[in-house]
Amino acid sequence: MQKGVSVWLDVPLEALARRITAVGTDSRPLLHHESGDPYSKTMKRLSTLFEERGEAYANANARVSLKYIAAKHGLEDVCNVTPTLIAIELRALWNHPAGPKTIHFWAPTFKWGLSAANISNFSKPPETLSYPQQAVIATSGVIWSRYCFVITPWNWNLFGVNSAMACTGFYQLFRKIRHDYYAAEPPAGVAAAELHD
Repeated sequence: MQKGVSVWLDVPLEALARRITAVGTDSRPLLHHESGDPYSKTMKRLSTLFEERGEAYANANARVSLKYIAAKHGLEDVCNVTPTLIAIELRALWNHPAGPKTIHFWAPTFKWGLSAANISNFSKPPETLSYPQQAVIATSGVIWSRYCFVITPWNWNLFGVNSAMACTGFYQLFRKIRHDYYAAEPPAGVAAAELHD
């Protein structure tokens, strides 16, 4: 999505399989031609789809867990979670002090681009990396990760992006240091031949 907010309604696969089996699979194009008993074929197909789409789901701006809602309201089965309870949780998420209506949500969300850019540089030769740049990325990530738990309310999105920044920065520094100080020297004959060429 280029615009708007995406929400992952996270439902356990077992609960989805039970619900789909209860109403029948004839109206489900992805399940209608599967062989086996209704529950088994539904569970198998859902597991395959989740493996294929899990990464996309994880990239949603927000996640609403039915398992969490059920536990919060003392329900043993997530199938007993009503649309009203889901709406209440979504409203709480939307109105959260660090939710999608605030800069505290969008600033760290866009900041993920820095980590993505640094990850894309993992394939670059380590000699092209900059010590000052990566030191700033790593240090900034550590400092702001700590800051996330000083402010009120705690901002887990901000913590996540800065933790990622720190990790990518330290990894790039490791690559640079290993190349500059611990890389094996080429044999003298090989080095001389390359210099002659």
